[in-house]
Amino acid sequence: MEERVITMPVVALRGLTILPGMVKHVDVNRPRSVAAVVKAMIGDPKLILVSKRHPAITDAELKDLYQVGTNGVGK
Repeated sequence: MEERVITMPVVALRGLTILPGMVKHVDVNRPRSVAAVVKAMIGDPKLILVSKRHPAITDAELKDLYQVGTNGVGK
């Protein structure tokens, strides 16, 4: 079986976990998060919502995020 890589925009959530099927309003202020939402709104209306391991980290890298997130719908 061949491995497929799917690239999707990601929003890192601070102090919040979103589960599949939840409806939650969140404020998106960081430029990277805003860019991810805009990308989802322009193209495929999907993005990944993932929690940060430590909410105090402001500029999260991949190692600072949990590996499991949920799919959010941009439109």
